[in-house]
Amino acid sequence: MLKMFTKLLENVKTLNYLRVNWPMVIKLLLQPKNILILVLPAILGALIFFLFEYQEDYSVFPGKNINVTSFSDSKENKGNTMINSFAIKDNTVSINYKIGNTDIKYAGIDFTATKEKSFNFITDYNKLSFEIETSNLASIDANIRTFEKGITHNSNPDSYRYNSKIFNLKNGVNILSCTINDFATATWWERDWSTPGKELPSPDWTSTQKITLAHGSVIDASKNIVVTVKKITLGKSYSLFFIIFLNLYLLCIVIFMWIKIQQSKQQEPIVIQFKPVEDNNLNKNDNTWEKELIKYLANNYTNPELSLQLTSKMIGKNEKIISSFIMEKYKLAFREYLNYMRLQEAKRMLSETDISIKEILYSVGYSTANHFTRVFKQYENCTPSEFREKNTKKVT
Repeated sequence: MLKMFTKLLENVKTLNYLRVNWPMVIKLLLQPKNILILVLPAILGALIFFLFEYQEDYSVFPGKNINVTSFSDSKENKGNTMINSFAIKDNTVSINYKIGNTDIKYAGIDFTATKEKSFNFITDYNKLSFEIETSNLASIDANIRTFEKGITHNSNPDSYRYNSKIFNLKNGVNILSCTINDFATATWWERDWSTPGKELPSPDWTSTQKITLAHGSVIDASKNIVVTVKKITLGKSYSLFFIIFLNLYLLCIVIFMWIKIQQSKQQEPIVIQFKPVEDNNLNKNDNTWEKELIKYLANNYTNPELSLQLTSKMIGKNEKIISSFIMEKYKLAFREYLNYMRLQEAKRMLSETDISIKEILYSVGYSTANHFTRVFKQYENCTPSEFREKNTKKVT
């Protein structure tokens, strides 16, 4: 398996290899049986997603088992923040208040679980979303309040751990969203309640007691602030699942392509039996289309996609007529004549230049090193590298 992946990476890194073989790869992938093979992982991924990963959103508010209340510094810390109104109507909750001017000033809305551990399923989700409409509020402090073993006392609400996330706001409707892990312990709570020098563990989200929306910062302290909460929703973010799946799927495609390319190389040995061509020029008595044919082959033999079918289309003559002419003129089948031209140029480049064998095989129309080496060896009885050693001329 490791050897296969190493070979795969070598092929991926070879730019010329990829460039030359893309048409062949695309042709392979578009075959009906191969399309089905590539679609199956996508179907399997969709099944895994809906059976094991997908989770329907949970509505915290409006919702069941939730007690919604307001709070402010005037109730708890003898501040002077004034709550003008607080109302729950038509599945929304609104608070209208004017923030005070004491050192400690706050107001907000608590969404408290009415049954013990009614939020114990929160870890089934990883995202918390709010839809709120605000006026004269620049930011809001969202809190998830959790039970902290050894610290929290039911008799003291402030002892519940404050896990906070600040959201910036605009006047009007705001759609806010973040992951559960974006919430961080409030600095003031850690200072007042944690043991100095002892690192706090990660929050136990299953012990969530309440979700709070609290005053953050005001735009104009002389004016009233209005906050209307329309929705609070627990959901899941699937980005990590899709990133992992997409990478695995692409890896499957690359491996599948590599296997298909390797299989395409396993061709039957090519036997070339031909009489060496001494002169490629046609006689003056040859027809015009025959001249055009030889000229076309001479100018296009470096194209790896060149075939009898393509030549017939470009010249405008039937494939059988072209094959018969080549055989009569050179005693070669069409493919043998094409190989002859390619090998003649390959031998010239091997003996007269220092261009790499890989570059040479691409430049004369071969797509793979294995194919080129096999054809070359069957004609010359040696490999291209052995031929170069025997016939190299100094390049000036």
